[in-house]
Amino acid sequence: MSEPRWLIILERPFRGDIERTYADSLNQARVCCAQFRGAVDVLVRGQAALLVRQQPSAPVPDKWWGHIPLEGIGPIISDGTPVFVEEESLTHIRTEDGLLDGVTPISRRNMAATWSTYEGILFF
Repeated sequence: MSEPRWLIILERPFRGDIERTYADSLNQARVCCAQFRGAVDVLVRGQAALLVRQQPSAPVPDKWWGHIPLEGIGPIISDGTPVFVEEESLTHIRTEDGLLDGVTPISRRNMAATWSTYEGILFF
């Protein structure tokens, strides 16, 4: 019998002061990965697809929004969590620089076909 897996779906990339204080979805995803001992997959879709783009080669002047560090989804990937991005979401954003290493594009249809294999699906 295989270990039950959970799916976390991230749909919004914005992390303002309110989200950071009360409901930081990226931090919650990392906490879930730790609590479920790695039995988690993450799907980013919609506007959250912005999180998995390679950053442009031009220097970024400041990696802070107010007092909030903009580390993005990198720490989740670094923790070894499988991260998928919905291909249909990529059609609306510029991805000339490619996707972050460790991110796998998947069609909406193929991802939906796997939902029944998960113990639960968490929307953040």
